[in-house]
Parts: sequence; structure tokens; C-alpha cells
Amino acid sequence: MNVARKQPCSKSVPESEVVEILLDSMIPILIDYEREANKEGQTGVPWSGLSGMITSHCLPSDPNLVELSFVDRLAKARDELWQQQRIQKDPNVLELSACWARGLPIQHLVHSSVWLFHAMRNGDQAPFLSSRANQILYSPITTIMHRITKDGDLIDGYVDNLQFIIRAFLQNDEREEKVRDVLRVWEYYSQLLKPHPVYLEMFQDWLANMIQNREDMLEATKIIRPPSLPVRLTISPVPTGSEIIEWDPREGNYPPPDRVHNDDELFKSEEPRNIRCTVLNCRMMGGIPSEAPFVRARKPQPLPRPVSIWSTALRSPSPDSQDTSYSVQDSVVLAAILFLDTFTKTPRLLRTRFPDVEFPRYTPIYLADEFIAFESKRNPNEVLGLPIRVLKDYAKKVPSQILHDLIWSFLDTLKAEPNAPMYSKLLFATLDLIEILLRTDKPQLAINLLIRLWMEFANESSLHRKLSLVKLGRILTPDQAGEMMRGLASRVCDALQAQDQQGEKMAKGEDKPFVKVTTAKMLAQALAEADFLSQSDQMNILQQMFNSSRHIDIRSAIVTSLLGLVENSDNDEPYKVFTSISASVAGPNERAKTTEAEWDLAENQRGPLPYVAPVSERPLLDLMVSTAAFKLPERLRSDYVRNVLLPLLQDSTAQHTRWMAAMSARLGCSITDLNITDQEIGPFVPDLPDRILWGWTRYLPGSYLEQCHRPWSLSFLGDGAFSSLDKALAATDDQALKHINVRDHWDRLLKSRRARPALYNLNRLLDSIGSTGTNVSNGLNTTLVLEEFAIRAESIIRNPVKYSETLKKYTVCPNSVVEPLRALRNSRVQTRNSAANQATIYNEITDVMRRMVDVVETVRKEGWSTTLTAYPATLPSTFEFDLLLLPSPIYIPTATESNPALDLFTSALVDLIRKYACDPRLLLKLDAFKPVMQEIPLATLKRCSLRLGRFTQPEEDGLIVTCVRVKLAHLLLDRVRPNRPLFDVDMLEMIDEWKKSDVELVRQIGWE
Repeated sequence: MNVARKQPCSKSVPESEVVEILLDSMIPILIDYEREANKEGQTGVPWSGLSGMITSHCLPSDPNLVELSFVDRLAKARDELWQQQRIQKDPNVLELSACWARGLPIQHLVHSSVWLFHAMRNGDQAPFLSSRANQILYSPITTIMHRITKDGDLIDGYVDNLQFIIRAFLQNDEREEKVRDVLRVWEYYSQLLKPHPVYLEMFQDWLANMIQNREDMLEATKIIRPPSLPVRLTISPVPTGSEIIEWDPREGNYPPPDRVHNDDELFKSEEPRNIRCTVLNCRMMGGIPSEAPFVRARKPQPLPRPVSIWSTALRSPSPDSQDTSYSVQDSVVLAAILFLDTFTKTPRLLRTRFPDVEFPRYTPIYLADEFIAFESKRNPNEVLGLPIRVLKDYAKKVPSQILHDLIWSFLDTLKAEPNAPMYSKLLFATLDLIEILLRTDKPQLAINLLIRLWMEFANESSLHRKLSLVKLGRILTPDQAGEMMRGLASRVCDALQAQDQQGEKMAKGEDKPFVKVTTAKMLAQALAEADFLSQSDQMNILQQMFNSSRHIDIRSAIVTSLLGLVENSDNDEPYKVFTSISASVAGPNERAKTTEAEWDLAENQRGPLPYVAPVSERPLLDLMVSTAAFKLPERLRSDYVRNVLLPLLQDSTAQHTRWMAAMSARLGCSITDLNITDQEIGPFVPDLPDRILWGWTRYLPGSYLEQCHRPWSLSFLGDGAFSSLDKALAATDDQALKHINVRDHWDRLLKSRRARPALYNLNRLLDSIGSTGTNVSNGLNTTLVLEEFAIRAESIIRNPVKYSETLKKYTVCPNSVVEPLRALRNSRVQTRNSAANQATIYNEITDVMRRMVDVVETVRKEGWSTTLTAYPATLPSTFEFDLLLLPSPIYIPTATESNPALDLFTSALVDLIRKYACDPRLLLKLDAFKPVMQEIPLATLKRCSLRLGRFTQPEEDGLIVTCVRVKLAHLLLDRVRPNRPLFDVDMLEMIDEWKKSDVELVRQIGWE
């Protein structure tokens, strides 16, 4: 075809003759080629299939008339070819109805919709294609409504595609012409399918969907499928008069009863219908539908939903817009309130005029039943949601008192019908209405509603959380906010007291709490954030709540709020209130203070022992000891330790001693006869002395370690008396002592005593004190800490025992004797202090270490003093202690640049080796050197290894000294190797000397 275009033409040889000569003669050849290409078994032929050669990309996109004429003749020839082939394959094709193609469908006869557009536009040049397209497009009703049979094999794949033809119209560059052509098709089918409305709707949707996204076809789309027009509604004004009036805001404007709406249940339940599949369905789809011989018709389009007055109001540009008059706003607001009132148990709003004055805003009014019935037919979410949305949008126009009365009626209904199907919807509607009330001109009217909601609907704590007290308080005036918080707190406190007195049952015997724990906690948390209250009000209410409740979680929330006030306050009043609760923490439990009468009954064996709460039930203690350590302002901490924590520790210890004395008396024992002191018993929470030490180190007096912490840490020394009590308790028949709480507390106490570390973390304590000391006069200092450490270490050396859970008794652990010295040695250089203070600490620690060694030697002569075990054991050797007394390789006060700490350490190490050279067992104790050798920094490993491993006259030291020095040098080289795979010259020379040594052991080390 491109060749024909390039041939020169003249008047004597027109283009049509050129095409006839060059192309028409090829039609038989092309047909033969297509026939061969589609024979059964033929593969790999590009022109096989229904489209054949017309899929060629060589065809021009803008055919001229001569080319159209040729393609039309070729299409006719191909159609005849395929009729023959289909009949040969299945003679039943001859019996097909005229509505089905016996040859090729239209979409396979022409290259594209563009070519078909030109063919239809120039029907005289393409008579076959244009007539075929128009025949399909404008088929009679008998053709398009012809039903397909169950057997669609003969026509499957040979269905004319109606969309292909209509797309040909869309190829027209003239907008008006393409719109005209498409609308002509719509007009034809809309008239033709009038007797068949379901098929007409299907065709309407199909045609509109095909063209709706084309900008040039928007006008046609609107004509084919007109958009629904908004329905306007006239809202009647609020009536006036002296007598009660029935009011219909819609003025009787309702749809007929038989009208189908979106919300009708009948329509909701109707499923898409199955209808018979016709030629029209197949042509729209371009094939046989998978559901054939049926297709699924869509639901009938419902009529527009009748307009609600709520929707009319919500569509207004804004509540203050001039488009919505004051009269309409007033009508919509009042209608919404009165409609919501119908959901209450006893609707009663506006049964009299409001307000009760000569010229009221509203006369007595009630809604017409028809209006209520109409608006109630909507889905459940909209029935309440739409009028509430109207009230939200017009909150400034809502009469506050009427809205308050409506909410009160809602609460009455909720309380009377807690199991009603609408309960949850009414509950959340109540919340929405309260939020609307807060936006009116009288938000204070919400106070009694909020209090009632909190008190009478205790189980709705999730709803309480949404009604933020802080948010409400900031809306109100300070006086109103104070009234609200005091009123609510008073009701909560009364309920908590009644709840404590009656347990968890209400007076009527119902198993419902007066106030949920989460509700009371939320109130306590809100009080801490209530910046609209005076600080004194906040504290007074919190203290009132604390005194009213025995529930530990509520008390914890209250104390947390108090601590928050202390943290953020510049005066000391909140601090005084916070510290006043310490007495509640010192006793057996934190729920209530044990009275003297209760103690008297327990001590005289006429009543049970007071309940002792485990640590998990003591959140107040954790707040006062741990949380307060970083929450309290710095200026208050010294006073807090002196006047709160230490008295708390003493009080708790005294009460615990009293409890232990009462328990012992029931066993026929006396803690006095058993020589058990108050300090050995300690507080109810066993680790309280230790927690105070580490949380408040810089504020403790110097005597704390000796008087409070030492008895706690060395409690194992008095275990004999406690073991006697344990045996007596196991054998008792006293039912009070068999109570699970008594046994649990006793077991926890024994376990704590037997697992306590006798020594504290010296590094941590020295670091806490620092070089500047503590924040109090006569506080802890380095000397006191080291002296106390020495005293405890001496106790360990004389009683080196640990409790074995397996053997259920104390056993001797000789290694415990070495632990204090190792801790001291580590602390000499690891403690973070100033350079000036470092030398002092180093020397003081070294002196303590020597004292410990002296104690060990004394014990070695006199024997252990412990009576906790009868197992004999051997003390560590003097060599091990001398090893620990070696100077540090990192820091020595006497070190200089010419004689650094590493050299002094190495010299002392060599002297130690020489000292014990006469003992051959030294070689067996080389592992004892490892902890000390690990102290050498990586940067000085080479220097130390060379000083140990290179010596000019090994015979002077003897065999043992030489071997030990080489072995230690080799140990250091093992640490160097991972960081320096290749040794330098000095190291290699030293190793080479080892290899040449006369001592066999040294040679072996050199060759390793």
C-alpha cells in the first residue's frame, strides 16, 4: 500500500487504476495465504487467527479513499473465506440466526476504529464495511433482543463488538459531529428498548460509562444519564401561641407511602436479578457472558432519598451564613432537640412555655407524629447522628437549659433501661450532647450532668475518659471549675468510703462498685493537671481522696499527682502534704494504717496478725523512695531524707519488730530471748535500707551505713535465731500462723536475709560521693565508706559463708575471703575522682587491703568464728593475698615520668615471683596471676612483656623465676596478638632468645 502511494499518477493513469493494478491482483494471493495460515496444525504463521493480515503495523493511520476501497474489498473477501471455513468445520453455522456473523465479526474485518470511522464516513468507497457497521449498530428489536441458546460454541469468538463501532464515532475530530453521532445511537436505543426497561438501563449505563471520562463527551454523558437534581425542602418556622401546638417542621412535605427509597428494607433485601442473555448483551460485551444463557441485571435505581431537614441545614455554607436565616436555624435546632427527646423514656421538653415569662422564646410545642415516624426510618447511625450534627454546627444557637434538660432525660433513660438495644448509641449521644452544651453560652450547666454521669454510670469509665475534666474546667470560670471538682471529688470520696465499708457490694446487694478504680484514678490525674484550681484546692481534694480510699491503685494515682505538684511548685505546701502520707507507708500494708486496737488484739492472741503486703502491693513506697529521688526539687531532698525517709525506715522497722514479736509470742518464743534486735528484723520491705542508700546517697548522714545498712547487709550473722523461729513456725498448729499471708511474708523475709550482699558496690558508692562529698554536713565521705567496708569485709573473712538453696543451709566458701580484697583493688583505680583526691583514695584503699590481709592471717592462726557451718575449709594462701596487694599497673601515687606506674608494677611483680621462688607450687598457681595481668592497659602490654621476658642473666634468678617470667610475658603476648598480628623487632628478638634458651620449658614457650 505504501508502494502504491509512491507511484506517480496522472490524468491518464488515475490512482484507482494504480491500486487496482498493484493491490487488487494480490487479494486472491492474500486470501490463499490466510487460508493456508489457518489450516489445522499450522504454527508460526504471523497472519493466522481472526484478525489475519489487518493487524499489520504497515497500514497507514490516515487512509485515502482508494485505500479504503481496497480494504473494503479485502474485508469482503476475507469474510467470504471465513464463512466457507466455518461451514466446512461445522455445517450448523448455516443454521445461525441472521443476528450472528457467519463469517468474521466487525472488529476483525478492519484494522482499527480509525479505519472503520473513515469507512462509515465514506460509505460509497467502502460499501461492505459501512453497511455492515450500520447493520450491527442499528439492528431491529427482533435482532438485539434475540436470546442466545445454551450452546454458544458456534458464536463464541464471532460476536460483533458494539463498543468497537461506537469508538469509531469518537475518532472524529469534529466535536459536534461525534456528539451528534453518539446521541443518535442513544436516541435509537432509548426508543427501541422502551418496552424492555431493564435492558435499557443496562445499555444506558454501558454507553455512559464508555464516554464519561472524555472531556469532549461530558455534554452527551449528561444527556444519556442525567445527574440527579438536589431536592429543596421548605422548613416551617417555629409556631407561636398560648396553647400547646403540634408542629411539623416539614409542613407535610412527605413522599407517597409506596415510594422506593434508598433506606427501604425491601430494596435492601432485593438481590440483583438474573435476566436472559440477548444479542445486545453479547454485543456490548464483545463476547458471550460467562453467566450465559443468563446475565445479572443491576438493582433498579432507587428514587432520590427524601430530603431531611437535618441534611438541608448541614448543606448550608455555614451556620452564620445569610443563606440560612435565623428563623430556619431556630426551627432546625428546636426540631433536633424535640426529635432527640422522643428517644427518652418520658419525653417532656417544652410541655410548657420556655422561659416562663410573658414573651417566651418557645410556646408549648410537640412534634407531629408523621415527622417523627419519617425521620426515624433512617439507618440507626443517622437517626441520632444527623440531629446531633445539626446541634454541633449551631451550638451557639442552642438553648442551654433545654439542652441540659434533654441530656438529663437521656441519663434517666439510660439508668432505667441499661439493657435496651439502643443503650450504647444513647450513651455516646449523651456524650456528644454534653460536648455541645460546653460550647453554648452556659457551659456551667454541664457540671451536675458530668457528676451524675461519673457517679451513676460507674462502669462507663471509657466514657469518663473522653469527658476531659481538665478541658471542661478550662472552659468554666475558676469558681465554677472549683465547684465542679469539689462536688465530684466529694461524691467520689463518699462512694469510696461506702465501698470500703460494704466491700464491693452496694446497699441493694448488687455486685457493682460505686466508683470504678479507673474513674477515681482519672480524677486524681485530672487534679494534678487542673491549673484552673488554686494549689490549695488541688492539695485538699487529693488529700481528702487519699483519706477516703483504701484501694492501693487509687492511692498510688493520688500520691503520683501530689508528687507532680511538689515537682512543679515553688512553695513548700505541696511538699508538706506529700510528706504527711509517709505514716501510711510505714505499716504492714498501704491500704490502711493498723490501729492500736488491731495491734492489741494481735499481741494478745485474740485476733489475726496484721496483713503484710508484698512489695508488688506497695506502690506508695516505691513512689516515696524511688520516684521521689528524681522528682523532688533539689532544695527539699536533704530535709526529705532527714524528716521523712529515715523516720519512715525507723517506723517501719519498729512496726515490723512489733509484728515479729506478736508472731514469736504465738510460737512460745521471745525475740528478746533470741537476741534478735530491731535492726536485724528491719522494715516490712526487706530491701528498703539498700534502696535508700542507692537512691539518696548524697543526702544521707554519715551514721547511716553503720546504724541502718550494716545490720541489713550482715543479717546472715544472726541467722541462727531466725532458723529457730522457722522450725517453730513449721511445727505450729496455730491457725493464725498458718495463714498464707503470714507464711508468705516469713518466706520472703528469710529469702531476702539469706541472699543479701554483705558488701556494697564500693566503686558505685565512692563515685556517688565524689571528690566533693555529699550535700549534707556530716554526710558520707570516703573515709567512712572505706571504714565501713573494712568492718564488713572483716565479718566476711571471719564468717565466709553463703546460703545454699540446694542444701538449705549455710556453707563455707573460702573464695569469699578474697572477694573483699578484689573489690578494693578494683576500686583503687576505677573510682572516678579528681587527680588530687585519687592519691588519697588509692592510699586509703591500700591501707584497708593490708588490714584485711592482717585479719586473714589472724584467722589463719585462730580459726573461723562462724557457727553457721561445721564444714572445715582451707584459707587462700598468703601468695594470693600478696598478689592482690601488688601496686596498680595504671596508677600509683609515687610514680613519675621516668619511673611510671607500669615499671613499678613490673618490678613489684618480679619481686613477688622471687619471694616465692623457693616454692615449686608457684608454677601450678599461674592462673592466679591472670586477674592482675588483665589490669595492664593494651597500650602498655608490649613494654610490660619485654620487661618480664627479656633479662640478660637468667641464671641469677634461677629456673623457677625465669620460667614464671617468660610464662607471664607469653600471656601478655597472647593479648597483643589479636590487635597486632605482626610483632615488632623487639618482640621477635625476645621470642628468638626464648627459642635459644638453655631451659627446655622456656624453649617450648618460644616455639609455641
